Amino acid sequence: MPERHKREDIERTRYDIVKVGEKWVQKETTDTVSIPVYEEVDLYNEDDEIIGKHTVPVMESYEEE
Repeated sequence: MPERHKREDIERTRYDIVKVGEKWVQKETTDTVSIPVYEEVDLYNEDDEIIGKHTVPVMESYEEE
């Protein structure tokens, strides 16, 4: 089964300033975006000692249509 980068939908809110008639109005806009999911794992040296962190993509299996 093939794999692809797992994605997660998140809702984000931003504020836009728009002119309505003669006034400037701050309006709240909410939308949903799909972002890739990553996992932070330990990074080792050749002596098997932890030397830091590394970020890897989370993969998921899917069926081809």
